[in-house]
Amino acid sequence: MKITTSDLKQDRQWSATIGMTRERFFILLDHFKNAYFQTYKAELSKRKVEVNIGYCINNEEELLLFTLFSLKSGLTYDTLGVVCGMSGSNAKRNQGIGLKILAQTLTKLKVMPERKLLTV
Repeated sequence: MKITTSDLKQDRQWSATIGMTRERFFILLDHFKNAYFQTYKAELSKRKVEVNIGYCINNEEELLLFTLFSLKSGLTYDTLGVVCGMSGSNAKRNQGIGLKILAQTLTKLKVMPERKLLTV
C-alpha cells in the first residue's frame, strides 16, 4: 500500500488522515489483530499466501490504516485505489474486509454504535 504509518509524523497528520492519534491507532490495532485472527484463524500475512490472491495490503496494520483512511477521506473506490496503489475493485473488497473486522473489534470493545445507517 502506498500510504503507511511511517509516513504519518505528527498528530495533526494522523488526525487528518484517519481521525485519531498514533497512540489510539496502535491501541485499536491490537484489538483489530485479535478480531482478524478470530475471524480467519490466521494472520493476514499468512492467509494471503493460502488464498493465492495478489494483495496490496500485507498485514493487519495496513488493513486498519486503509479502512480508517477510506472512511475519513470519502473518496470513490477508483480514486481510493489510485491513492493507495490498488484497483478500484480491490479497494472495495479490502474496505469490506476491514469494515467487517473493525465492526467486530468495536463491538467487542462495547463502543460500536447501535444505530445503523441504511441509506444516506
